[in-house]
Amino acid sequence: MFSWSDVAQFKCTLFRMTALLVTSKDADRRLLQHLCISPVRLFDESVMESAIACWEWLLAARSDLRAQVTNRIFLQLRSFTICLGKRGNIYSYCL
Repeated sequence: MFSWSDVAQFKCTLFRMTALLVTSKDADRRLLQHLCISPVRLFDESVMESAIACWEWLLAARSDLRAQVTNRIFLQLRSFTICLGKRGNIYSYCL
């Protein structure tokens, strides 16, 4: 299990990644990928809430990234759904 400080630091990192993506002219593909799959990396309710806030902020500030962000989130959701269908779990190899 992760400690409270690990979760707090992870959430802070999410907002820093989002700030970097919002302020940069060119979106780093890897950074965008990490932001979109962050809830899978540390599966916690508060992390999910922070990730959604970051996605909303990014999409509000950078509408040019809408297709990339929604596509990445959709692919992660699809992978998760397939894992559940195979009776896997969020940490199984399916992801």
